[in-house]
This record gives sequence, C-alpha cells and structure tokens, in this order.
Amino acid sequence: MPTGMERLTSNDTASARPLSGQEETPLSPTDPAPSDRLRAQAEALLPQDDGVQQEYRVYKRRWFGLIQLILLNIIVSWDWLTFAAVSTTSSQYFGVSQGVINWLSTGFLFAFVAISPAVIWTLNKGGPKPAIIAASVFTLVGNWIRYAGARATGGHFGLVMFGQIIIGFAQPFVLSAPTPPPTPPSASSSQTKTPLKDTYKALKGNASFYLILVPFSVYVGFFNAASSLLNQIFEPYGFSETDAGIAGALLIVVGLVTSAVVSPLIDRTKQYILSIKMLVPIIAIMIMQDISPETGVPQSIINSYL
Repeated sequence: MPTGMERLTSNDTASARPLSGQEETPLSPTDPAPSDRLRAQAEALLPQDDGVQQEYRVYKRRWFGLIQLILLNIIVSWDWLTFAAVSTTSSQYFGVSQGVINWLSTGFLFAFVAISPAVIWTLNKGGPKPAIIAASVFTLVGNWIRYAGARATGGHFGLVMFGQIIIGFAQPFVLSAPTPPPTPPSASSSQTKTPLKDTYKALKGNASFYLILVPFSVYVGFFNAASSLLNQIFEPYGFSETDAGIAGALLIVVGLVTSAVVSPLIDRTKQYILSIKMLVPIIAIMIMQDISPETGVPQSIINSYL
C-alpha cells in the first residue's frame, strides 16, 4: 500500500505530464521548490519511526492555560486604567495635577515598549511557561508596591508610579504568550522556529510589514489615549467619574462582543482587507469627533493625543 508521500508524488507526476500535442517545457534551475504547505501535508502523512502515523492532539489542559492568560490580561488591564476614570479624585488625593495622573497610564505604556525585546527573546528561547511566570511575578509585585503607595498617609505618588511601571512590564508577556501544550497541536506549530536575527533581517526590508505596523500603531495609540483620558473627555459635558468608568467598560465589552460575532464571519469569507478598509475610517471619524475642539474638550486633552 503506498504511503502518503508516494501517493502525493505519483499524483504530482501525472499532473505534470504535458497534454497530447504540447511540448514539455524543461524546468529552470531557478524554479521554486514545492510549497511549504504541500511539504508539511506530505510529512504529516508519512509514518514515524515507530511505524505510527503522526497525529496532532489538542490537550484539555490548554483550557487551564487559556484561563490563566485571560485572568492575567484582565488584572493587568484593570491596573493600567485604575486611575483613568477617577483622575479628578486621584489628583486631589495625591496632591498633583490631572496631567501628572495621566502619566500613570503613559508610564505603563512606556514600560510595555521597554520590556518588549526581552519578551520576544523569552518566548523564542523559553516558550510560554517562563513568560507567564514572569508576568505573574511582575503583576503581584507591582500591585503590592502600588497598594503601599496608595495606602501611605496622604498617598505617595512616586511609589504608586513605580508599582505601575512594574505592572507595565507584565502586559507584553501575557499579550504574546500562547497556551503551553506538551506536543504541537497542529502542523504549523511543529515547524522549527526561525532564529530572531534572521527574522529581523527579513522584516527590515519587508514593505508589507510596515504597511501593517504603521497604521496599527497609530490606531492602538489613539485607542490607548481615549481609554486613558475618558474622564477628562467627558468632564466638560457634566458627566461624573462613575459615568466615565461605565463608558470605559462599554468600550471594552462592546469590542469583545463585536469581535466574537464579526471575527468568524471575516474568517469564513476571507474579506480581511475589505473589513479593514470599512472599519478603520469609521473608527477614525469617531475618535476625531471625540477630540474635536468644537466638542468643548480642553485643548490640553487634545494635546495629550498628539
């Protein structure tokens, strides 16, 4: 009985024969090799050393890892925006301006950027387990430091800021970490990882990479600014800090629900580019409407976006 590779090879050979009356064109030495996908499919069909066909298994324990990541992401996100919806009360408690309170969010984001190279190295060399452990330690330590600063008599803003930065180190670890299975759950995850140095070289001259990086970075920057300044955006309209907190929750919940509905549809239809072209202008118009000078938002808040 022929193996998967033999069947694949015989089919490929038959399909490659010229039709009657046509001349066979010799292959050039520069012609590309068979696609990686075809090779992976063929290798998956081949028997292993023990004579058993390779099977990919999705472990139930990955649900435990997924729950860990979800809880860590929720906690870190709460920590990031703890003071955003109560910026007025926080500024009065710590005896600083609201602009200084905004640095609790900005410092968190700077910490994210600063630790990202270490996150990439950790995931590439050690995998998800050390990344999840690192995120847990940073989150635990940072929260206790921040709690101590907030509980100190009159509040110790510097200590709170230090704890916020420590928590900021945790977020990229949990955002990027996959759930850790004992064996690869699919053919793609079993592929050998490309060395980091080679990856950077490939991305450096890849125009498509920059076409994704730049627009996405701008969008994330606007989203982070809107989330961090919610109370100060709503305050001129007479909304309370409670209203700002509810608005922030709606911003997240609506996004999660919409993603759960839209993502499967986009994945099924493969209309990725069309979706981006439709949704990004809508998002841009809504954000510009929020920070337009005609809305009554103070110029200092608009400057924070820019």
